[in-house]
Amino acid sequence: MSDDLCCSICLDICTDAVATNCCHQLFCASCVSQCPTCPACRKRPLSVYSNVPIQRIIGKMKKPCELCGAEIPRADVEDHKKRFCPKRQVACAMCKEVMEFDIMEIHADTCQEREVSCESCRETVVWKNLKQHLTKLCVKRLVACKKCGVQVILCDRAFHSQNLCPKRLVRCQYCGVKEALKNAISHETSRCPKRILECSRCCGIVSVDTLNHHDKFLCPKRILCCKDCEDLFIAEEMETHKGYCPKQIVECDYCCDEVVLDELEEHLENTCPKRLVTCKYCKEHFSADTLEAHIGLKCPLVNVKCGTCFGLVYRKYLDLHRESWCPQRQVECTLCRSTFTAKHLDFHKTRCPKQSLKCNRCYNIFAREDTDSHFEYYCPKRYVQCTVVYCREEVRADELANHVTYCPKKEGEM
Repeated sequence: MSDDLCCSICLDICTDAVATNCCHQLFCASCVSQCPTCPACRKRPLSVYSNVPIQRIIGKMKKPCELCGAEIPRADVEDHKKRFCPKRQVACAMCKEVMEFDIMEIHADTCQEREVSCESCRETVVWKNLKQHLTKLCVKRLVACKKCGVQVILCDRAFHSQNLCPKRLVRCQYCGVKEALKNAISHETSRCPKRILECSRCCGIVSVDTLNHHDKFLCPKRILCCKDCEDLFIAEEMETHKGYCPKQIVECDYCCDEVVLDELEEHLENTCPKRLVTCKYCKEHFSADTLEAHIGLKCPLVNVKCGTCFGLVYRKYLDLHRESWCPQRQVECTLCRSTFTAKHLDFHKTRCPKQSLKCNRCYNIFAREDTDSHFEYYCPKRYVQCTVVYCREEVRADELANHVTYCPKKEGEM
């Protein structure tokens, strides 16, 4: 069967099999594309078509992989070479060297460009640079202290020099002068101009050079005079006193005016323009300086005068009153479209020429303006004279035709 599926040009199994329309011989699409005539029967012009069933059969036939020798369906050969073949050529992601896929895992463990972790600082380093990192770059490598020569970790050398080195200089905690460690204590207790002393009043800790300033301005036990009420207090009690000194000037929380503290309550109750007051109409709360404007322009429960009927209405109902309730508002009769004041509309309806009326004889509906014509010409129950000359009897209009047909006077007329 494989011989029947071979291309007679390349003598191999057909790739993208096509057949000629003349002799139906199979060829590879690429082989026959350059032929002007049929390679089998020599007819021209050459015409071919894709033989899909044959292509499917060929696609399922097994073919050995050129790299690994595995039997693969022909349709999957190219995909196998690109994605699954263990012998396919791939590039190392680290050193970019090209090699077979099945040795890539072994290469990854020996690649000079692979990343490894430094055992000291745990930093990730390229393998070929590890030696240089350990000797020159690693922050955890051992180095000698420049003062005492002790081996310490590089990142701890500054801490060692400042806190642990027996030959370090110590900075005075008060004046900042550097002294040798053995002289530091005597300097801080007796010679330092900024050493700490105890205040004789408050027992607070004060530096020597600021003691006078502390006594005059900072000591919580110094005596101060209140500038408002002129009483004397210990400094630490002055802040408490300021909170309730009756003569101090405070700012009103509402209007921001300055008021003496013992007058603040009266100010808040009677004179503050921002105090809350209640509207006597709607019972809502407003600041005192906006109450008048509220009552004059906005309060919904204030009685205001209607400009049309001059009646008093709540402000919130004024628009509704003008549209629906005012007896002097202009309304339109829905029948005759004439305009009237609302209080006259009901009277108009009793006289409106378009008002519908019901005939008490025939019970038909007609407009008031058509009353006369209805009773005279259109009402089927009106009385009319018989049209027979010698009869002239009055009968109802809807019975006239029947009467004329059987009128006893009709024969005399004939």
